[in-house]
Amino acid sequence: MKALKPKLRPRMNKRIVMAISGVLGFIFFIFYLMLTSFNLTNLIFAMVGAFMIVIIPYTIYTYRRVGRLRKMEERFPDFLRDILSGVKAGMTLPKAIIHCSNIDYGELTPEVRRMAIQLSWAIPFPKVIKDFEERVGESSFLKKGAVVLLQCFRSGGDVAAVLESTIENMMQIKKIEKEKQSVLSQQVITIFMVQAVFIVILIMVYKLFMPLLTSFYAFKSAQLPITVIDPAEAVDHFKTLFLITLLLSSVTNGIIIGKTKEGKAIMGTKYAIYLIIISLVAYTIFILPRTIEVKCELPETFFPKGGDIDLKCQFLMDASPMRGLLLNLTLTGKGFNYTKVVVTDEDGKIREIVKAPTIPGNYTLKVEGIYVSRTGEKIPVKKEVWIEVG
Repeated sequence: MKALKPKLRPRMNKRIVMAISGVLGFIFFIFYLMLTSFNLTNLIFAMVGAFMIVIIPYTIYTYRRVGRLRKMEERFPDFLRDILSGVKAGMTLPKAIIHCSNIDYGELTPEVRRMAIQLSWAIPFPKVIKDFEERVGESSFLKKGAVVLLQCFRSGGDVAAVLESTIENMMQIKKIEKEKQSVLSQQVITIFMVQAVFIVILIMVYKLFMPLLTSFYAFKSAQLPITVIDPAEAVDHFKTLFLITLLLSSVTNGIIIGKTKEGKAIMGTKYAIYLIIISLVAYTIFILPRTIEVKCELPETFFPKGGDIDLKCQFLMDASPMRGLLLNLTLTGKGFNYTKVVVTDEDGKIREIVKAPTIPGNYTLKVEGIYVSRTGEKIPVKKEVWIEVG
């Protein structure tokens, strides 16, 4: 008989994958916090990023492993059918498996050749089948097939009839599984739609109702029996709450999909990652950005030469006054350049009277500065007004 040479694919070690991804996730977590201002939102982003770095390699490994097992399951009835042909030709089960090692079964081929090699080395048949059962232990389909082979070897009898019945049952099982996957795929789309609707609702709540909440918190004149907090602080709390809610719903829906479609909650990590990415993109675009509002008022846009320009401005961030904001107020045009440093008051307002130039023409009145929020964010602020002097 021709010597069998092992052509087995090296299998990736799950522990090594988790160890490497864990170290990379920890490094990302530390560097993200070092490069950004420390607040709850950035902490959550750092945790989510680290989680993604850890879980994505594991998810890829798991899905490759499961995909390989499913391809093996697809070809296992063919393997049994060839064993059946060998048995009908007068071969024993071990010789039939050795004979099948020359046939290509796709992903199942390395396992068949491994069993054939062990049998050619005079390793007992039950030991060979038990080893195969341990290697494919994540697949109940393959385990049941291995049990059938082992029982046929031990009990004897009409092995061909047992194998024929087993093959027929396996084909029926795979057919039912395909029909089930087709039906459950519609449920997966439904859950994705539910998550999308949930994201839209949160964005609408933020866009429509957040100004009402900030107005309530900013209402200082009322004698309320509660502590009125800063509007920006209230908005930050709600942004963080929305972020946590989106992440929890994404993970929960992903687990539901995995349990429903794949039969294992851990298989929902792929769908959870998709939902987290979609949710974070929507959050980053529609909820995370600061809302900067600059209101400047002038009694008119035309001023006489040397007259007074009465400038009133208010600076708001998320409907909260930008208190203590240092601004450069400049009036430029036709060789004229006037600069002054002003500071906003408790209501985020400034009022300055600037002398108009004595040379007629069009001029630019500009206020700009950098606002440092309570979380350490540096936010550029700029407003330009065009005036005419004559």
